[in-house]
Amino acid sequence: MSATKGKAPLLQNVQARVSASLHGKWQFIIDPLEHGYRDYRGAQQQEEGYFNDRRPTSRTERLEYDFDAAETLDVPGDWNSQRSDLLWYEGAIWYRRRFDADLGAHQRLFLHFAAVNYQARVFLNGQELGLHVGGFTPFQFEVTSLVHATDNSVVVLVDNRRRTEGVPALGTDWWNFGGLTREVLLLGTPGTFIRDYSLQLDDQGNLAGFVQLDGSQLQQRIRVTIAEAQLELVTHTDQQGLAHIELPGTVKRWSPSCPKLYDVVFQCETDKIRDHIGFRRVDTSGHQVLLNGEPIFLRGISLHEQAPFHPARAHSVDDARTLLGWAMELGANCVRLAHYPHNENIVRLADALGLLVWAEVPVYWTLQWQNPDTLANATTQLTELVTRDKNRAAVVIWSVGNETPISESRNHFMRALVDTVRQLDPSRLVSAALEANYADATTLRISDPLGAELDVIGCNEYLGWYDGLPDKADSIHWRCDYEKPVFVSEFGADALQGRHGDPLTRWTEEYQVNVYQHQLAMLERVPFLCGMSPWILADFRSPRRPLPGVLDYYNRKGLISDRGVKKQAFHLLRAHYTNGADATDTKRRTLPSWDNWLAVDRATLVFVFRGENVLLIRKLRGLGAGKVNGPGGRIEPGETAIACAKREVQEELCVTPQNLEQRGELRFQFVDGYSIHGFVFVADDCIGEPTATEEAEPLWTHRAALPFDQMWADDRLWLPHLVAAKRFRGRFLFAGDFMLEHEVLLEDSIGS
Repeated sequence: MSATKGKAPLLQNVQARVSASLHGKWQFIIDPLEHGYRDYRGAQQQEEGYFNDRRPTSRTERLEYDFDAAETLDVPGDWNSQRSDLLWYEGAIWYRRRFDADLGAHQRLFLHFAAVNYQARVFLNGQELGLHVGGFTPFQFEVTSLVHATDNSVVVLVDNRRRTEGVPALGTDWWNFGGLTREVLLLGTPGTFIRDYSLQLDDQGNLAGFVQLDGSQLQQRIRVTIAEAQLELVTHTDQQGLAHIELPGTVKRWSPSCPKLYDVVFQCETDKIRDHIGFRRVDTSGHQVLLNGEPIFLRGISLHEQAPFHPARAHSVDDARTLLGWAMELGANCVRLAHYPHNENIVRLADALGLLVWAEVPVYWTLQWQNPDTLANATTQLTELVTRDKNRAAVVIWSVGNETPISESRNHFMRALVDTVRQLDPSRLVSAALEANYADATTLRISDPLGAELDVIGCNEYLGWYDGLPDKADSIHWRCDYEKPVFVSEFGADALQGRHGDPLTRWTEEYQVNVYQHQLAMLERVPFLCGMSPWILADFRSPRRPLPGVLDYYNRKGLISDRGVKKQAFHLLRAHYTNGADATDTKRRTLPSWDNWLAVDRATLVFVFRGENVLLIRKLRGLGAGKVNGPGGRIEPGETAIACAKREVQEELCVTPQNLEQRGELRFQFVDGYSIHGFVFVADDCIGEPTATEEAEPLWTHRAALPFDQMWADDRLWLPHLVAAKRFRGRFLFAGDFMLEHEVLLEDSIGS
């Protein structure tokens, strides 16, 4: 199959698919004039285009670029935070990475970018794959016919210049981090594979959704299984490869107090993929938001996608763990991911932790409302967001914009986005962050005509900061033209952490506390309030904020400083939130005790050594499908651990391990109550040669080159000790795939 010039339809659940990481060092060339793409007449370059990634073939050949001699940038990552000379750079930069491709017997290959800011023109082995516009959503290209076994060249022309027709446009209040800011992967699939799926609760409490195939064998048998709930459906796709799912049955409802995620398996005759999905209903009634039929007050906090402790674009699991850990410590049950789609790690961790999510697209301030290309851009970004996150129970609100000024053209633009998101996903609430106006000196009125189209009305207001002094809030009354829930999506005040003064001295922690005290008292009097997300969790970079010695190009409205130090207002809001928390919420936030710990399941892992190499597998199904690890599995009733270790290696790789010896013991506890007790074995060789099976593909790997980026998060903590011939014990707390806590203890070192 050949690559087509243009993006491929998005593949659902990239994390569960077979992939090769393209992370690491990429060569780069700064090209502010885009000379590598267009010549001096403005025509596209041919032989001299940087996308060809050529090397001189003789001493007389003239080439004005050389990726091999170029410096490097880390991917994933933004260029602004990696080099001081690129801190303010807005323009074009070429990225290049050479790679070999070994994804086994997979028939189709896709090049996946989790996000590139803002515009990406992608080339593989000199051929242009296509263009993606929008800095925060994933995209893919099929590259099946273009990939070689060795020495492939992927080149990306990244341009983060702000544009009048862009989404967002010229005016923003966050740092314009440019680059390959999220994951880059090479994905492998069968010839016909499960491209997309959805499974959610319908109005009757049954599970409903779809499965969509991609390939030449579109009419196949489909099986959907939720083993824990004893639910299974067998159906068939139509001529377009689509199967509708209707699965009656009872499942435990996902909620902040019980973030239950089920292991769901989608299988066709040629492919199989699994996901962790929670099931819940979200609705409104009058002025209330209902979760699973019960009213819930959204104790929220807004946050930007900036890394904690370091002014860079956040992208890692560690970043997500820190940011959401702060939100939970605050007592929040909800996070507003402003003002654009955040990375998938943070959404999936919110899913596992039980944090409700307001997800937003960067329709921010003022756009070219009458430009059809701008609307198409916004629609594409919204579609890519919904496609990626529609199976995440945590996401309860799709927001179509922030602080957009009222006009007829704007109203038409925003209504089109509302219509789009309702067609894509009618199961969630739709909102936008609006602005109120004064009906009189003491009455704030929400009358934006867009409010008629929304389920929940977001409203940003800054009484005490941009609007008067803190005590002005005491005399304010609220009025809303719509009988709907209102969510105050922003309020706050700037404070430099460690700067102190009286409660009316601006930029001090005391002034920020003063604003919060009056705001919270005022919001208690708003009868139609369903929640709030004060601005903002942590300080973040902004080019709009130059004040020396105070702002220094940071927005200082964070409750936590850019160095991770909590301000006084953090503790004030935490007291406000936790006093109103449900007992179940408080109980869930207490980490489980390891005393008298008993596991639900017991399992083994085996690592076969042969000289300097260790035998790993890429798991194709079952627990950990898509990840790299040692062979292993659950211990059957009545079976010993060592017997299980031998059996699993035989079943998965068709070899028999020699001289098995236990080296480690692992305890895994999940926040949803599941637990597993693992026993880790080594073998000094095996009888036979490892063979790929339906369970796994063998991977002989040098002991010094273990692919930790493709393994479980805990593996990098204990596997080096196993390789070093040490005995160990470990215990780990997980929320879904995300490790929250860990402890690894070493015993006496033993001989190799």
